[in-house]
Amino acid sequence: MLPSGNVLTSQTGRTTTSNAVCRRKSFRHRRPAGSNPAGPVSSLEQHLNLRCAGALLLVAAVPATARAEAGEPRSERFVQLAPFGGADLIAAPSAAGGAVVAGLRLGLGEHFAATLDLGYGLLGSSANAQDRWWAMPTAAYVLRIAWLRLDLGAGFGLGTSSGYESWAQYGEQPFTPVWHYTVPAARLHVMAATEVARDLDLFVRVEEGLLFVSGAWRPAGQITWFGLSTGVLWDVL
Repeated sequence: MLPSGNVLTSQTGRTTTSNAVCRRKSFRHRRPAGSNPAGPVSSLEQHLNLRCAGALLLVAAVPATARAEAGEPRSERFVQLAPFGGADLIAAPSAAGGAVVAGLRLGLGEHFAATLDLGYGLLGSSANAQDRWWAMPTAAYVLRIAWLRLDLGAGFGLGTSSGYESWAQYGEQPFTPVWHYTVPAARLHVMAATEVARDLDLFVRVEEGLLFVSGAWRPAGQITWFGLSTGVLWDVL
């Protein structure tokens, strides 16, 4: 009986194994044509790969979109155009006063800038009162030191200097000064600027100017000036 039982067990095992093999063959036979022979696990991997690829494309696209919305950094622009305006403390030998200045700065590349500024100022002393006008185009070499931008410039333009005996005369007869020059002028300046807001810079400028008056010698107090100005530049390009 024992061998018979073994044979039955063995036969049962073979029968079970045969049924399993048949079921697998039947499953393979019923699999649709063109399906992945690797089975459902491979399909899941493909789905995950597609999801990962989409996520990578999204991650790559977001910074590019942010850069496009934010615009190119100003320090990397080849052309930078900025109107500016400010207040000026001006002084000459034996005279001091204030001025207003407005102009335009054009930056080209990393190390060059050109400016054109217009200014009007009043100086006074115990001896006389003066007014000064100027229109000054300048060229500058630009240096960048950390967060600071320095313009080292020189210019040649047109300047005026008018003198009055007193402020009372200036008020009553502004077009009949005691002396007056409208002559070529030159100026040296150093301007330091730093960004305080988007497209807005704060600047401080130190300058020294000279009027070229021909003929007789003129007092330095009438033809020279020192200026210390501060103001803002608004970057429009």
